[in-house]
Amino acid sequence: AVPPADFGGAGPTRGVDPPRRARHSGPMKPPRSAPIRPLLAAVALGLAACSGGPEFEVERPDDPPEAILISDVAVLDVSRGVRVPRRDVLIRDGRIAAIGLAGQLVAPEGALQIAGVGSTLLPGLIDLHGHVAGSSAPVWERSLPDADRNLRSYLYAGITTVLDPGDFSGAFERRDRVREGDLLGPHLRVARPVHTAPGGHPSAMVREFAPWWIAWYLAPRVAVPLATPEEARAAADALAEQGADFAKVVVDRIPLDAPRIDPEVVAALVERARAHGIR
Repeated sequence: AVPPADFGGAGPTRGVDPPRRARHSGPMKPPRSAPIRPLLAAVALGLAACSGGPEFEVERPDDPPEAILISDVAVLDVSRGVRVPRRDVLIRDGRIAAIGLAGQLVAPEGALQIAGVGSTLLPGLIDLHGHVAGSSAPVWERSLPDADRNLRSYLYAGITTVLDPGDFSGAFERRDRVREGDLLGPHLRVARPVHTAPGGHPSAMVREFAPWWIAWYLAPRVAVPLATPEEARAAADALAEQGADFAKVVVDRIPLDAPRIDPEVVAALVERARAHGIR
C-alpha cells in the first residue's frame, strides 16, 4: 500500500471463545512474602508461551527502486466511491506521480514493473484507534504484546497510518524511529498518556477484569488521573514537552460505576493543550 501524501488497525486478531468473567474480592496487590521479580519473570514466560499468531512477511527491500509502474490495475476512487478499471499507476520516491489509462504510462529506466490485471489498488488505509503497544489478541488470552509485530501487521493489512490514542510504552521513540526509517511500520500519530478521573477508565477496567497480578502492576500505569484544573493544565504542559501529537481524555465509564472526569478538568486540559497547538 502506498500512502498518498501523508495518509496511511490493528493486525490480524485471533478468534477465541468468549471470556469467562472472574471477579477478585481480595486486595489488588501481591502478598508481602511474594518475591516480585521472580513472579513477574514467571508470568512473562507463561504469557510468552501463549503469544504468537499467523506467520506473514513484511520487509523493506535492500535496494528499493526509484520508480514503480503498476499496469492495467483497477483503482478505487474514494472521492466518488467507484472502482475505475484499466489504469496505469506510476510511483516515484514513495509517492503516486501519475495515473493514466492502461498502456498510456511508460516505465522509467530501472523501474519495477508490476502487472495489476485482476487486482484493485487502494489508498493506504487509516486506523483511527489502534494501540500499537497492546496485544492483538483478546484480553482474556493474556498474551504479551509485540509492538514491532503489530506495526508489520498494519502494513500487511494495507494500513499506512495509525492514530494511537494511548501508549504507555515508548510511544514517541517508536513514532520517531518509524519516521526516520529505522523501524518498519505505518505513520504514527500518538498520544501518551491517557488522562482520566482518579480511579476512572481504563484503570478501573483493568482492576475489574484483569488478574490481580496484572492489575496490581498495570492499573496505575495505563492512565494519568486528573482531579483538578491545575493538574490538567500541568498535564497539558507535559504533553507539549514530550512532543505528543494530540491529547487523549477518557470521559466514559467502564465499568458503569467507575468515576467520570469532571467537565471543568477536561476544559482546563483542552484549553491549555490548544495553547500549545495540541489537538
